[in-house]
Amino acid sequence: MLPLVSASREELDIELLVKEGQIPSDIFGHVFVNSSVGTVNSDGLPYPKKTTDGKANQEYGSPVMNGDSMVFRFDFDEIGKVKLKSRILKTPSYYADLATKQGEEKHKIYGFRNMGISRLSFALGARDMISTALIPFRMKGDTNSRIIATSDLGRPFEIDINTLKVVTPIGTNEEWQAATPPFINWVFPLYQSTAHPSFDAKTQELFMVNFVKDSKNITSSLRLVKLLTRKEETVKEELKQTLKECEGIDRKETIEHLNKFYSKPEVEEKGKSTIFQNIIFWIKEQQKLIKKETQTQAAVFLLKWNGSQNLQKWELINEDGTPINIVQCMHQTGLSEDYIILIDASFKIALDILLNNPFPNEPEIDKVIRFLTAGEQLPYTNMYIVNRADLKEGVSKVKVKTVQIPIETIHFSPQYPNPNGQITLFTANNAAACLAEWVRYYDKIVDAPKDRPIDEGTAGILAVGEMDVSRMGKLVIDVSQEKFITEKIIYELGNDKLGEQTGAHTWGVGLHTYRDIISDTSTNDSIKNIYWQCSGLENRRLTRFIYNLYKDYKNRVVSLEGLKKYTEQEIPLTLTRLNTEKMELVDFYEFPRNYELRSLQFVPRKRDSNEDTSNVELSTDGYILCTMVNGQEVKPNTNYEREIWIFDAANLQKGAVCILHHPSLVYFFTLHSAWLPSLGNNTSSYKISVREDYEKQVKRTIFKHKRKRLDKFMEEKVYPFFE
Repeated sequence: MLPLVSASREELDIELLVKEGQIPSDIFGHVFVNSSVGTVNSDGLPYPKKTTDGKANQEYGSPVMNGDSMVFRFDFDEIGKVKLKSRILKTPSYYADLATKQGEEKHKIYGFRNMGISRLSFALGARDMISTALIPFRMKGDTNSRIIATSDLGRPFEIDINTLKVVTPIGTNEEWQAATPPFINWVFPLYQSTAHPSFDAKTQELFMVNFVKDSKNITSSLRLVKLLTRKEETVKEELKQTLKECEGIDRKETIEHLNKFYSKPEVEEKGKSTIFQNIIFWIKEQQKLIKKETQTQAAVFLLKWNGSQNLQKWELINEDGTPINIVQCMHQTGLSEDYIILIDASFKIALDILLNNPFPNEPEIDKVIRFLTAGEQLPYTNMYIVNRADLKEGVSKVKVKTVQIPIETIHFSPQYPNPNGQITLFTANNAAACLAEWVRYYDKIVDAPKDRPIDEGTAGILAVGEMDVSRMGKLVIDVSQEKFITEKIIYELGNDKLGEQTGAHTWGVGLHTYRDIISDTSTNDSIKNIYWQCSGLENRRLTRFIYNLYKDYKNRVVSLEGLKKYTEQEIPLTLTRLNTEKMELVDFYEFPRNYELRSLQFVPRKRDSNEDTSNVELSTDGYILCTMVNGQEVKPNTNYEREIWIFDAANLQKGAVCILHHPSLVYFFTLHSAWLPSLGNNTSSYKISVREDYEKQVKRTIFKHKRKRLDKFMEEKVYPFFE
């Protein structure tokens, strides 16, 4: 048994063991699940408090979502057996990170460090974690399925579905635009993208986004960098004093107070420079020499790839010709027959908060920085709709239609047909649930009569203590009119009587799945049933910080007093089926207390190709595979087991038909998943030369001595793994 926050970096080739029930004889194919498993320094999760030499560990308390990707592949190609293969996805920046990890000679010069939700080296650039989603695709001429791994920060990379090794990035560095100002010439650029590109199985095209935020939206990061040019000990003491002065005043007044502190002139320090001083001096040197603009301009680019060597690219603009400025991120995209759908998602993964945790071992400093940089997510969602007919060769800019969803939205699923220019889509509305925040080790849990410290070992988990009930939506949009024809958003509180089954609810609406949710061969012509992870309420996740951030939430349904009551009694998680025609929760399974559902994937039931299925409801004809982290005791954070639960998609209430486990299977934060019916070899010739791609980046380093060091480093530590 293991603590709640535990993950192993051991790569596995094992057969799972049946704990309960029986493996269905008609389940088939391969389920892929993406997961974060810590860094090259941490040996998995949790992040230790001390490094191997006994010093305070800078990574301690880092968000668990920030880590290398481990892909798990569950194979159902033998009746009565489930085999598992897992591998860490090793991109070029992974090998750079490995070569400069703690204890290595080059760590001080090139080493990467966790900076909140990002991992950066101020000499090399940003890590490609690709630990969020997995997207199947099949281009013209492909005889087998292929998969890319993605994240919100970085290019997608294709992986070999057999070996689970990284094959190639999609698009060269020259085809992507970095999110940082032009004078920052990192070898590994930081790209703002989407974790959910859209593949059209009918036209065999993959659509991605690459966006840049206006510098005005990253002022908090720029101020922070300016602040860190000064002596760190002086900064620490001054920030602590500023924090004391801010006690008792609201957030707006505090930010004004802190801005006065940030406006102080820089102090030139003598003697040994800090890492942050070196960064600033380096930036200043480059500014003087290359005389480029130090600001970024807002831009959103739509990228299309059909498997050929080059990406097609269009800049998207508003109807009045102005740039689109993304405030949060573009976590998801979607498509229908005639349109590409993009959203400014309620997920604050963007450049403006990449530097919000530089001193995790200094809670007083971190409190101030977090207080300044961590704003509320927008209580609405801007949706941008691109007419695919406008995506023509020779055209550089394309105007988009804009519709505003009146509540936060993180995930959505459009149906492929759009008759009469009307798009039907289903939404996950994470109302006042901040998925980009995480529990800090110094946080306090909202409790009565007095706030209490967080549970031991839970630092780094998502701070998704719900501050209101989540919703599920069905929207029909008239594109030409830029308005909703149908706008139905539902929620369910469940039974609030203690001692009784809570029942179906929408507390903590998270990941979801349905038949052909991401398919390389089928389009979503009709989405009839959606299976939802509803995580419920846990009092160990509602921190005072999150409570204060969302106590004045605009779209509130449940009062603050009601919220406290629900949180104190807790709401267990459920696996729930939504019938989209009725927009009702029609089936559910309520898990025992202290059980956590991580990922879920619809797996179709195997049927003969000539079998008549005209009377079969295909949207429920299959199984739901769930990755579980289950507490064996009521007391939190002790004795958790990792299990794979398989449900009959047509009957959730009867519980799992099979439960699998293995002592070597240790994960914590699994995310999005995918299913393929079979495995085959990739016959595509598309493969970007890692050497050529990054040599061009190295050449942009204007200082000859630094360029020579980088050349040698890449030659020895990165290129050999891709040749």
